[in-house]
Amino acid sequence: MKTLIAFATAWGSKYGGINCFNTDFLTAFGVAYHNSVQVICIVASATPEEIEEARNAYVSLVPLPYPPQDKLFTPSHAQIGIDEIKRRNIIFEPANTVWLGHDRITGAAAVAAAKAAGGRSALIHHMSYFDYESYAENSQTAYQKTQEQIELFQQADVVLAIGPILRDALYDRLGS
Repeated sequence: MKTLIAFATAWGSKYGGINCFNTDFLTAFGVAYHNSVQVICIVASATPEEIEEARNAYVSLVPLPYPPQDKLFTPSHAQIGIDEIKRRNIIFEPANTVWLGHDRITGAAAVAAAKAAGGRSALIHHMSYFDYESYAENSQTAYQKTQEQIELFQQADVVLAIGPILRDALYDRLGS
């Protein structure tokens, strides 16, 4: 059986866009492919209702034992997630596993998990900081976040984007 393991800061719409997308994507994926793909989502925390909602969509929700203080998931969160999956006796074959991260929010965890536990990393590009962050904060922050994105996407095995504009932005950042 193949396995898709995603990282998200929450299940549902609690913290906005990336989590909304992740919940909708994994719900649809779990329902469509539950006979051939095991779908797991590692989250910062989850209520019993969220765990049940995910289970009804064939998604195993795995909350971290200690929720992160920051909204960014780091390589240490990847290892904690791997340990929590093992503790729950969830079996996966590394050669048939994809670790999914969402941009710079959970991308570092997905890349680190693939390196530590085996499998491939896939990152989804959700935000073009180069184009928008200078309006939200400042140009230096936009530059720093863009550089962080480039480093993460260069490490990923598979890169994806939400729509053609972000796809083109990702091509521009990666040079291909």
